[in-house]
Amino acid sequence: VPLDPVPARTMAATNGSAAPAEESQPPTASSPAAAAAGAAAGGEEEPNLSQQQIIERYKEMRTRCQELAEKGANMRQDLEEHQSVIRRLSSMDSGRKAYRLLGGVLTEQTVGEVLPAVTSTAANITAVVNQTEADLARLDAETKAWKVKYGIRTQAEVEAERAAAGRRAA
Repeated sequence: VPLDPVPARTMAATNGSAAPAEESQPPTASSPAAAAAGAAAGGEEEPNLSQQQIIERYKEMRTRCQELAEKGANMRQDLEEHQSVIRRLSSMDSGRKAYRLLGGVLTEQTVGEVLPAVTSTAANITAVVNQTEADLARLDAETKAWKVKYGIRTQAEVEAERAAAGRRAA
């Protein structure tokens, strides 16, 4: 589903400078919410960004979150496959023939040679999955802080608010 963020406030150009057109103001730099958002986004203050730059940065952050989530899902699937092979090989005689695909080449080895290699690979995949999940959690927090800091709303959020307002009016 494409993400079309809509700014919570509209900007009206007056004398070449952008000023909020609505009363709803984003957190100021001195407010605790802005400080928390700034700390979550790396602790550095952003230079004056245009509304388009803010939305583009948000879209980039959401895209990166989606990419990390996909990578994590793929790695978890690989891990499950490795664990299945480990379970299967563990019950076999270590001298039995086993075949292993290495760099696109099918090699003949024994279960005793393949099992430690597959176990090691599974451990490495587990480490990558854990790192990917940590990176995703950090980036998701930064993205949410960015969204709050600049008052960004997605199209779905705007439509839900309109629907709720319509139900209240009826």
